[in-house]
Amino acid sequence: MDISFQANALKLITRFLDTENPTKGVFPFVPKKPDFNPSDKPSLLPARPAALSGISPAHLANFLKELSDNERLDMQSVLIVKGGEVVCRAEWGDYSLNMRKMTHSECKSVLSLVIGILIGDGKLSLDSKVSRLLYSRLGPLLRLSAGNMTVKHLLTMSTGAVFNEIGAVTEEDWLKAFFESARKFPLGRSFDYNSMNSYVLSAIVREVSGQTLSEFTSERLFKPLGINGCYWEKSPEDIECGGFGLYIFPEDMARLGLLVLNGGKWEGRQIVPADYLREATSKKLSPTGNGDFDYGYHIWTGRGTESILFNGMFGQNMLIYPENEIIIVANAANGETFQQGPFYSVCNRYFGSSLPKCKSPISESAYLARTLRGLKNYKPHLLLKYPKELSSLNGKRYILNGGKSSPAGLMPFILGGIRNYYTDGIKELSFSVKNRRFYIHFVENGRDYRFPVGFYSTERSVYDCLGEKYHIAVRGSVLRDGNGNTVLNFRFSFLEASNVRFLTVTLLPHGKISVTFTEHPDDEFMREALLNFINQLPIKQISERLCDIVESERVKKISDSVFSPTLKGRSVN
Repeated sequence: MDISFQANALKLITRFLDTENPTKGVFPFVPKKPDFNPSDKPSLLPARPAALSGISPAHLANFLKELSDNERLDMQSVLIVKGGEVVCRAEWGDYSLNMRKMTHSECKSVLSLVIGILIGDGKLSLDSKVSRLLYSRLGPLLRLSAGNMTVKHLLTMSTGAVFNEIGAVTEEDWLKAFFESARKFPLGRSFDYNSMNSYVLSAIVREVSGQTLSEFTSERLFKPLGINGCYWEKSPEDIECGGFGLYIFPEDMARLGLLVLNGGKWEGRQIVPADYLREATSKKLSPTGNGDFDYGYHIWTGRGTESILFNGMFGQNMLIYPENEIIIVANAANGETFQQGPFYSVCNRYFGSSLPKCKSPISESAYLARTLRGLKNYKPHLLLKYPKELSSLNGKRYILNGGKSSPAGLMPFILGGIRNYYTDGIKELSFSVKNRRFYIHFVENGRDYRFPVGFYSTERSVYDCLGEKYHIAVRGSVLRDGNGNTVLNFRFSFLEASNVRFLTVTLLPHGKISVTFTEHPDDEFMREALLNFINQLPIKQISERLCDIVESERVKKISDSVFSPTLKGRSVN
């Protein structure tokens, strides 16, 4: 299976880098994400003004400003809880704390809490052999392959299995592929982060509880805490992904943080065994290159400060500082896979030691309020009057790339790759103005799309991507370039995800246009992920050669044409 898996992965990578033809997945796209009702709201935790909670509002404001000033972080929202009460709700730009968020690997730590509950029930132990727990799902050869693998090996990412996350978009039988996979090292010998370990734990939850991971988690973990409306995506085998795919409100994630902070108790009831939590949040392995955190049982723990971390890529984090009773739930759209960025050091400086008291409640509270308003403010960049000049674009229609296929679609390429969704490109672009609202239109994958654009305020829409619906916010600005050409910039924020699509449309003379597609996170993240995969190939000479190719200037140029293509267009009316 390793040969098949790696061959399929390399095939997909080759298709990524083919700029002449649209990328095709190894198997067809299947919608997984449900359409969440934007009117749904989380159950709110008690709130208390920061000045009355024993923490300086100015301290919080300075923390938020430092995060905001660092463009690398690209923050979306921050929720701060102290002593069980919300003391700060911060939202950047179009993003809202009242939107369920794609957690990526942050939900691995939620899965750990579920495993703790099952251990408390006596349904399994850390030393339970996986081959016995999954006896009915694994044939004799796969049970033999599992050998002495235990729940602890899965929780500590120490199975060494080669089959990893890339398999989610190249294989359909994940359990079979995992247990047929070779191992990079003997069981328990080292640390190798791999979401498929979490997937096996998800399958174990179903086997030992008789319920799906979603059902069991809802009944035994979420409902006692007042958490509703979460959703966990499933694999082609109809098993929850476990290590990714959970959508949850940030405030509900904070409830889970409070549970951990309180030793597994909620309103006097022991939900997760306290002894399991102590073990789960203590150092078991010390990974290198992932940041300044050690690893417990699917939960990160700070090295330089007493802290607990639930971590997902692109900046999905919950940090807990037990000594100060602080919980920080943050969502962002950066290009980080682990804890390499400055967010964690900033948090440690502000919350990892004694907290400053409030000296002037009125002035400090006003400063915090101004800071929060500033995060939401949008300053339109318009050198043309609106809507008079933009009205001249009403009804204008352009054919892009001569009507031929391209990798340039509305969905960001990285998000599409994660979802196993690939496009044949936007082939037509047009504009309309109706009732003083400006619209941008696309023809993509044979479908017509129309989105209102906000120049002075946000316009929200739903993007139906072949059955998966995404809530997006669209903003626009108008400039002139050095040649006097009108330039329209559009930002499409995927509000539940960590991805943004940017379009720069330059109106050229003689009815021509140029459209450049960029995204964030960008190709740097994908290139690092690609190098990580290649480095895991079993034949060293091949992997070294492929790394040289990926890092070559030629491939970087190809990558630019995939992740930031520029299409030429011509007016047809």
